[in-house]
Amino acid sequence: AVSFAMLLLAILPPLGRPAPVLDGVLIGALATALLLLKITFFAGLVPLAALALLWRGQQAAAVAGLVTGLAVIMVATALLGPGHWLAYLDDLRAVATSEVRPSAGVPFDQIVAGPAYIAGTIVTILAVLLLRNAGRSREGIFLLLLFPAFIYITYQNFGNDPKWLAFVALMLIALRPAPGLHAVAGIDLSDAARWLAVAALALVLPSLANLAMSPLKHAAIQSARFLPMVPSRDGDQQIFVRVDRANTMTAQVHLDADTGVWAKYAEDAGRAPPLTIENITFPECELLAGSRAFHVEIAAALEAAGVAPGSQIFTADILTAFWLFGPFEPLKNGAPWYYGDLSGLENADYVLVPKCSFLSSLRRTIVDDLKEAAVPLSLVRDDELFALFAIRR
Repeated sequence: AVSFAMLLLAILPPLGRPAPVLDGVLIGALATALLLLKITFFAGLVPLAALALLWRGQQAAAVAGLVTGLAVIMVATALLGPGHWLAYLDDLRAVATSEVRPSAGVPFDQIVAGPAYIAGTIVTILAVLLLRNAGRSREGIFLLLLFPAFIYITYQNFGNDPKWLAFVALMLIALRPAPGLHAVAGIDLSDAARWLAVAALALVLPSLANLAMSPLKHAAIQSARFLPMVPSRDGDQQIFVRVDRANTMTAQVHLDADTGVWAKYAEDAGRAPPLTIENITFPECELLAGSRAFHVEIAAALEAAGVAPGSQIFTADILTAFWLFGPFEPLKNGAPWYYGDLSGLENADYVLVPKCSFLSSLRRTIVDDLKEAAVPLSLVRDDELFALFAIRR
């Protein structure tokens, strides 16, 4: 919604009395919101919004937007400190260069031309052609320039919903030519714009319906079906998870990893050799649910193993948030979600390798990185949940 409002203000001419300064202030505020909330939207869309203003001759709006954006950034810097931006840039660098999560799901080429997305691509191309033939060449060119940005944003965001099709529909509705003015191959472009807008909305309807219904579903939920994700920390009990989802311990295992009847199929299946570190072999096991129960049990086991309060733990898995569930400290320079480079290991007191992880391929990568770095480890505990190693300094 923020990005759509910003783009419409930048691209479309005003319907009534022009107010370039107000438009610029709104665009600057919306652009800065994207900078603080969603950097992919900012990087992909804000330069095009600025180009649209300049192409329309709206220099006053562009200056007002720039001044507003800088003012918001200065306020944020005063409140958060200059270190916020340095840390933000470092986080962006880590995420952009990480091989752990280069994308959030569907491959890029599939979002452009895959079976689930090709109709949206065709509708967008037809919308560009329609606008150009209806005397809206500038707006058509901007829609064409926005298309790669929309594709990249969809590629980078979990779920890969093509929400940008709603913007295509808005453009077609706002710029629909009057009946009888323009036609191509005998087709009135006013009718064509209407039907293309309907097609775009139909393609994005499932996503829009989910957005519209979610507040109603939230208001109607039965609170007894949910419990706090973090049970014991004061002030952190505002996030709730469904009881069954929190406690369903379902895992995917490799039956051919053992010496039983299925072992003879492992080579043809291309299985990697068993994962080992410090002479401990780990089962090929990947959890599909139960993140709350996983953290609760391992945090309790760490306390039982005598891990001192305030200890920092590096975990060989995608999730590493045991400090939320026990008397431990957050891993300095680490994060609840692992992005690579053994980040935070230099500050860790322990390395924990779960016997069943949430991303087994990443667990293997981290263990291989630990071996390559020759991290000196001493076994503290080995049980059905994890192997815990102290780091020798």
